Amino acid sequence: RSTLFPYTTLFRSRQNPETALLVVPVKISDCDRCPWWDYCRPQLERGSGDVSLLPRVGWTQWNFHRDRGVTNRAELAALDVVSAAERYEGMTPKALQEQVDQARAALGAAPAYRRRGVTTIAVARADVEVDVTMENIETGCYLWGTLVSRSPAVTTRVDAEDGYRAFVTWQPMTPEVEAANASEFWNWLMDLRRQTHDAGLTFTAYCWNENAENTYLRRLGHSAGIEEEIETFIASDEWVDLLKVWDSQMITGHGSGLKIIAPICGFHWQVEDAGGGTSMLKYDLASAGDDEAREWSLTYNRGDVDATMAVREWLSSSVVPGIEDVVS
Repeated sequence: RSTLFPYTTLFRSRQNPETALLVVPVKISDCDRCPWWDYCRPQLERGSGDVSLLPRVGWTQWNFHRDRGVTNRAELAALDVVSAAERYEGMTPKALQEQVDQARAALGAAPAYRRRGVTTIAVARADVEVDVTMENIETGCYLWGTLVSRSPAVTTRVDAEDGYRAFVTWQPMTPEVEAANASEFWNWLMDLRRQTHDAGLTFTAYCWNENAENTYLRRLGHSAGIEEEIETFIASDEWVDLLKVWDSQMITGHGSGLKIIAPICGFHWQVEDAGGGTSMLKYDLASAGDDEAREWSLTYNRGDVDATMAVREWLSSSVVPGIEDVVS
């Protein structure tokens, strides 16, 4: 009953708009999967937008602001953290400043800002760079996508063509099939790394949100008995999580998913409905022999590594305003 209660209330409101809601919409992590999201979203986005639309502002934080008369992003953006300290007893000044900055970024003219205190954007670059992403289903990882690029100044031969390469299997997923495909990817990556070092060049591999890639690399380490080799690489400066690079230096007032950040950097996917959910549906067709679904999967995966490269290039070359410069 408690689960259906808000839905029942919203249904009555749709039937009779004059009926007062017994609950008010608040954005939480489950909203994107809720059948009522199309109904709640316009209400949350009305005016300057509800504070729960900001990253990591859940129901608890939303309620904290609401109890202090702050109900939208404009009101939050206008707060002076020092003068609001007593009123906001129970929330650290650092946490409050973060939420104020997020609100200012969301309403600001620029799509992204340097975080407070960040004067220069830094992102590791190398002579030979590899963008890496993977696609998985519930039973395992079936695709590792890579994009090799090198500095124009590099003339020494490294035996790997620039561009996209996919390590993919459409066989029924088993631990053995997953490990064989992952081993091919890993051996190729480590061979390229060794060649780069032997040529006296620098090497860096990049991903977006290393938690996913690291999970499946560690599965390979366990199955192939190379745990130490993989852990050493994961912990090295040659494995860079661009999500961490972005979040530590940039602020947008919105989420930090690659599908949100890459368009800011001028990149757009070539497939419709680009996303992990669609990818899993396409895999079912691809594994059954559907060539169109296989092509979609590879094009989508290529888009992900192209996107991380676009973000890296944007961070390295753009002049980005600081959040301190935003006037609420």
